[in-house]
Amino acid sequence: MKNRIYLRPHHLICLMSFRGEGYDGVFISKTGKIVEFLKNIPDEKLICVEIGGDDICRFCPNRKGELCKDEARISLLDSSFSKILGIQRGSIYCWSEVRQLVIDKLSARDFEKICHECQWFQICRSNLWP
Repeated sequence: MKNRIYLRPHHLICLMSFRGEGYDGVFISKTGKIVEFLKNIPDEKLICVEIGGDDICRFCPNRKGELCKDEARISLLDSSFSKILGIQRGSIYCWSEVRQLVIDKLSARDFEKICHECQWFQICRSNLWP
């Protein structure tokens, strides 16, 4: 059995729209490796939904201890996406399930309402709804 990949709810969306852009070279490289790993084994249940710092946060320059320096705002993103996608902490998914949940349940309107203040908003929107 492979190790679990722990991801915050909003990072499920980020990984779907990831195209090699990010905060810095280390973040881009490490995030890209996670995306490629998941894409290569899309039907293995490896993704564990986490609340708080996760495997993407480990490489983020905005990390403060175990959490984000803007944790209050990020927690709201996680809560909003958890509700829309119908997921909860500790749930285990494979990449293909996550992708289908996002396709089936996340509208462009909800995405814009939740993420409009994010610095990556335009990139994600254009990658999710080309």
